[in-house]
Amino acid sequence: MNQHLIINVHYSEIKAKSLFMLLAVFSCILTTSAQSEKRGIAYGYHSPEDLEALSPEVTWWYNWAVAPENSVAGVFQNYDFEFVPMAWNENYSEGQLRAFLSGHPETKYILAFNEPNFLEQANMTPSEAAAEWPRLEAIADEFDLEIVGPAVNFCGDCVTENGTTYYDPFDYLDDFFEACEGCRVDYIAVHGYMNTVEALQWYIGEFKKYGKPIWLTEFNAWEDNQNFSLEQQMNYMIGAVDFLESDPDVFRYSWFIGRWNGINNYPHIELLGSNGELTVLGEVYKKMPVHDENHVVQIPATIEAEEYNRMDGIRLEKTADETGFANVGYIDAGDWLEYKIQVPDSGIYAIDFRIASTRSSVISLVLNGEEILTQTLESTSGWQNWETVSNTINLSRGEHTIRIQAVTPGFNINWFKFTAVSTYTSEIKNAENTFIVYPNPGDGIFKISSSEKIKELKVTNITGTEVCTVPFSNSIDLSFLTPGIYLMHAMGKEGNPVAQAKIIIQ
Repeated sequence: MNQHLIINVHYSEIKAKSLFMLLAVFSCILTTSAQSEKRGIAYGYHSPEDLEALSPEVTWWYNWAVAPENSVAGVFQNYDFEFVPMAWNENYSEGQLRAFLSGHPETKYILAFNEPNFLEQANMTPSEAAAEWPRLEAIADEFDLEIVGPAVNFCGDCVTENGTTYYDPFDYLDDFFEACEGCRVDYIAVHGYMNTVEALQWYIGEFKKYGKPIWLTEFNAWEDNQNFSLEQQMNYMIGAVDFLESDPDVFRYSWFIGRWNGINNYPHIELLGSNGELTVLGEVYKKMPVHDENHVVQIPATIEAEEYNRMDGIRLEKTADETGFANVGYIDAGDWLEYKIQVPDSGIYAIDFRIASTRSSVISLVLNGEEILTQTLESTSGWQNWETVSNTINLSRGEHTIRIQAVTPGFNINWFKFTAVSTYTSEIKNAENTFIVYPNPGDGIFKISSSEKIKELKVTNITGTEVCTVPFSNSIDLSFLTPGIYLMHAMGKEGNPVAQAKIIIQ
């Protein structure tokens, strides 16, 4: 986009009220995200209040110019924001660029040539862009910058060279690299306005043939935007940003735009409302999760499904559940989600899955590579009809990697929750060495081998409620209990617990 086309927007009273109501709802359900090194914004009319509202989750911006806009030029670093200069076409001000770089030695990148295959944008043929590259590369070398660009897109009214009209961005880059053999290009820059996540994934995937990290420096669901609702744009943003955060070949991305001019043809794309205020889209963009593979959740806890460390095959979408703003969907057999958890005490934990499903489905729970639970999910009769499914698992103290794996497709997941039911305290001796109950699982008739001096055995259910106490014997009959999971506590002569073991009656 041409920077001169971007102007501030004045919202109507009705639009402002509707956005405020939606924003109030989302402010209650969105949690704070970690800071994303990838996430930026393409916009050129920031105020200090805007930067404060976007920070710290949105970390960089560019404005199609070689220096920040005057309104924030002296303060942007106070908000932990990074400005990336752009040489828009060959007519950029080298003096102004050098002045900015001299005053900001922390600058790491320069963007080169905005949509050069467009006649109304940079308007540069591949050979013209290649001819200008040595001058840009010399500045980059002088100031120790990495070079990003040129930023290409599918074009309607395009430049032509040697009989080729460059409608296709790949044709342009192919010929640019041929004309600029030996040039230093550290990153590929692209723009994308397709309105499905699948199309965006395909598009980004095609640029990987150049073997360079990718900057997506403009994107939103622009195609057929007149028919797009705010909810559809939000759903696109959730899926697109999650994909961009997860794809290791995407180095950075920036949403277009901060404020628009209110043209009805392109509604629902602004991140900023009034000065220093976020729109609903702005709130969602700011709070989208960052998938840190080293992030560990201390349980007991509710874990939002979208806050995964790693995944394979899934996609996020806006949820209609009563809590949360996104759920994991588009799940096929074999897809998985991984999380790291820290278990404070060994014991039995209840695990609840918040599920919506269109048919009976199956998931497995894998702990550190070993399957510990197979869970059937009955149909809830819809992708957004949510129910909670519960079970129990045994967890040992320490850090673990837990994987939710789809055995069959047909379900969405919003969150899952760990709740301590009964834990084994560190004061009790190791039951594996001193207190053995067998056969276990069994029919309720157990034999006991123990080196401890035991007076009686107290049995509790998984909620910690006592169900019976019996005198100690090397053989006991608990077959009168309902089949399930229990804890057997070995009590010493002073009435203190000396050992315990989980028992399962089938």
